[in-house]
Amino acid sequence: MTINLLELGQKCSLYRRFLGITQQEVANEVGVSRKTISDFEWGKNDSVKIFLWYLINGFGIEENDLEGVIKDE
Repeated sequence: MTINLLELGQKCSLYRRFLGITQQEVANEVGVSRKTISDFEWGKNDSVKIFLWYLINGFGIEENDLEGVIKDE
C-alpha cells in the first residue's frame, strides 16, 4: 500500500479547520511545534503521533478503537 502524504496531510488540515482548531492548538496537544504540524499537513512529516491526534479528534475514532496500537508513555 502506498500512502500519499500530501493528500493525507491536506485532508487532515481540512478536518482541523472544520473543527475550528488552529495548528498551534494541535501542536500544544501533541507536544510538537506548530511548524511540525504545518509540515505534516504539507506532506513533509509522517509523524504517527500527529496522525493519531487527527484520527481521534478529526475523524471521530475513539481511543479505545486504537487499543494495542498506541500506548501511554
